[in-house]
Amino acid sequence: MLRSISSLAFLVALLSPATGLADDRFRCRGGLVFVGDTIAEVTKKCGPPDSKREGYQTIEQELVTGATRLVRVWVTEWRYAPYGKFPRELMFRDGRLKRITREQR
Repeated sequence: MLRSISSLAFLVALLSPATGLADDRFRCRGGLVFVGDTIAEVTKKCGPPDSKREGYQTIEQELVTGATRLVRVWVTEWRYAPYGKFPRELMFRDGRLKRITREQR
């Protein structure tokens, strides 16, 4: 049984995308950052990012009726690369943290 579990874990790790893994939290020197936090909250906990990109992005938004429409939103991407740890990329949309991605080495 133990062998099949470890084999399954190895297979999952092997098939995971090498670009990064999604997380719902990130530990900074000032505390935990969660998806849904504002840019101000993240800055207070983590300080300024190591790098930053921002600009408009067009996304598809689903309406209550089930139809979709294209909407332009402001997206900010921050990267933290703490020494000795996996770098994290934080993606904010309209000032709120939407995604945390842990980069693989």
